[in-house]
Amino acid sequence: MSFTGILLAGGRSSRFKFNKLNIKVDQVPLFIDQIFKLSFFCKEILISTSKNNSYIISSHLARINEYFYHFEKIFKLSFMRKMNLENIFSGDFEIPEIKIIEDDYKNFNRIITGSADNINNINDISNGNYSLEYNSGCPGYDVSGPLLGIYSGLKKASYSYSIILAFDMPFVSYRLLKMLTDYIGITKNYSTINFKKKNVKLKKTGEEKDICIVKTNKGFEALCGLYSKNCLNIIRENIRKGDYKISNIFSALTVEVVGENKLKLKNIDNLNFFNINRIGDYRKLIEFWESKVTDVEGSAIGEKPLKSVENLKRSFFEKWTSFYFR
Repeated sequence: MSFTGILLAGGRSSRFKFNKLNIKVDQVPLFIDQIFKLSFFCKEILISTSKNNSYIISSHLARINEYFYHFEKIFKLSFMRKMNLENIFSGDFEIPEIKIIEDDYKNFNRIITGSADNINNINDISNGNYSLEYNSGCPGYDVSGPLLGIYSGLKKASYSYSIILAFDMPFVSYRLLKMLTDYIGITKNYSTINFKKKNVKLKKTGEEKDICIVKTNKGFEALCGLYSKNCLNIIRENIRKGDYKISNIFSALTVEVVGENKLKLKNIDNLNFFNINRIGDYRKLIEFWESKVTDVEGSAIGEKPLKSVENLKRSFFEKWTSFYFR
């Protein structure tokens, strides 16, 4: 199956004295960390963001090969075999195609595409490595919030299904992303439709779902789910009505809801849904990363019980794999 990854990074960081996009896990920006997590499942990654955030994102993307140094060992075949993941990559790992989707919020979305290595300035498109497009979107509507980011990403996605993920959810695990992609009742031919080709129409069967989403006792986890292009019409309608609550689109669609009982059966913990909304959350991120983690080293995914281990002297590789593959 082939998926698009849509990373939501358009927030204003209004509760912080700095932009959350500058938060780092060790030496790696948090949104770059999310890119590598999505790389296990996605053929392309779209970063949906605001005009104000675009420069920060593009400047970090220009250093993505430098950041990859921290992850290189994780994507080696020997580690893949150790974790029973060798079927994910047929050959050497390559960073997926990355695109920045810059939301104008009023009239259009500006799309900057090209090689991440060459992105130095979002205005630098004269060298021919980038394409600049304007989406008609929802003209005349001043839209804020993640719903527009989801709409913009789905509209530009090359594949029929996309993993939607907020960039400030630092403890999303492989288990959760794998469950989302597995739960959707879709056929291989349907899931790998490439929408870069014109005049492609979706065809559904009774098994297929438009969305796969988690619901905990706190409600829907709408910023980490699997969404299809079938969501576009209802999202557009709701935006035009001024209804920006993501879960309000669910009643018009076929939704697979994953409840807490299913999460427990698959050993998916609530830490997956931790996000950084306030300064206190940022402090918790640092505390978790530097002190204790969940240990799954030396075992196949899902076969070793959870336990806390001291983390102060561990390498980035050891910490990252312990969190992501817990």
